Amino acid sequence: AYEIYQCDWSSDVCSSDLWPAAPTVRRAQGRYEEAARFGEKAVAAITKRDGADSTQLVSPLVVVANNYRDWQRYDLAAETFRRAIALHDKYFGDAHPRTVTLMEDRASSLLLAGRIDEGLKLWAEVVDLWKFGLGPNHLREATSRRGYAAALRAAGRTADAAVQEDLAAKVQREWDLGR
Repeated sequence: AYEIYQCDWSSDVCSSDLWPAAPTVRRAQGRYEEAARFGEKAVAAITKRDGADSTQLVSPLVVVANNYRDWQRYDLAAETFRRAIALHDKYFGDAHPRTVTLMEDRASSLLLAGRIDEGLKLWAEVVDLWKFGLGPNHLREATSRRGYAAALRAAGRTADAAVQEDLAAKVQREWDLGR
């Protein structure tokens, strides 16, 4: 593994293979500001070393986005997930399972930020990508439809939520029969 920094825990820098431990531990301790600062340092160092479109940025961006979400900085989380999605999509495509998972994370962050229409639109796209990326009646489609239904219900769109719940149940039944 190559080094981003020399390991120096007192100043929040360490090697590339260990760096995720520091923000993750700090986040678990509720030290969100420190976790964010450390993750942002890693993103800046990788960007400087490899460029702004490096695939090496995806994991650090996801760590930072999750930290922002736990810290209830939902707009920052959504923007950081957007950056990770753009990189992952560029190299692996929009139907790659990790890309779609990141899109789902961004959709939930948008909803938590109060950007309901934007979040619901993205969640609908996520459901379609699971369906077409993994094939019809895949378990991941059912799971995503249930999440989408919960988001629709929270937004007051109970009829639309019921449709998604029914579709999720149908997909789940088909999945169970095919196993």
